[in-house]
Amino acid sequence: MALVAACSKSDVPPGKARVAVVGKTLANLVTRVAGDDADVRVVEGPGPDAESLADGARVAVMVGLGYDDWFEDVVRKKGVAKLRLVKAGARVPTVPEITGGDAQVPTVWLDPERARLVVKAVAEELSRSDAAHATAYRDRATALDKELDALDKEIEARTAKWTQRSMVSATSSLAYFAERYHLDVAVVTQPKEGPPPPKDRVLSLARDKHVRALYTEKQGVGDAALAAEAKLSWVTVTPVGAPYESVLRGIVEALEPYQR
Repeated sequence: MALVAACSKSDVPPGKARVAVVGKTLANLVTRVAGDDADVRVVEGPGPDAESLADGARVAVMVGLGYDDWFEDVVRKKGVAKLRLVKAGARVPTVPEITGGDAQVPTVWLDPERARLVVKAVAEELSRSDAAHATAYRDRATALDKELDALDKEIEARTAKWTQRSMVSATSSLAYFAERYHLDVAVVTQPKEGPPPPKDRVLSLARDKHVRALYTEKQGVGDAALAAEAKLSWVTVTPVGAPYESVLRGIVEALEPYQR
């Protein structure tokens, strides 16, 4: 069940449905539903590989919500009539960007409960596109659902002990994790839309809520200066990767020294 990079339409193994998935995190979940009955390929970004995968895929899985909308454009451009497109962001409740407006936070996979809904949707679309293996897809999805439920309970028990419930983050990527485990993203220093919050507001919130860290996906000079002025630790959190459990546990490990 190894994930492989993009290839040509002719490389699909006989008797297997190809599934194109944007990003390694979703692909890890999809692969565990597909098992050996489907050929799961990871799409890393726009370009010829993405177009090749769209040609040969029966099912495509993406996030949507502005995260990877270019892939939907590829699929529509190719006009793959029988391709079933699963947009994870359309299958779960979403969280608006902290700055308001219509934009929604795309990192829906950082909540295991939402991930379980995505897994169920993937299993159903695989079953419809490849009826011969429908029972196997659904059985594996049921097994994965139990694993994700156990992971969720593990993280819930661990985060429930944290005494610090507020956080300052460079981006809104932790919004779903925070919502699921009853944490509060008090301020986002580099919002997706609109101007950043005034520095005085960030400093005041950090002080009043006794925040100890500024979480960031990618360390930047601006965040370093702000963290230093606010006397916050500057902590990198990685919201993508595989296997899925390692991503979630990695977030817990990164946050715990500053939230407990």
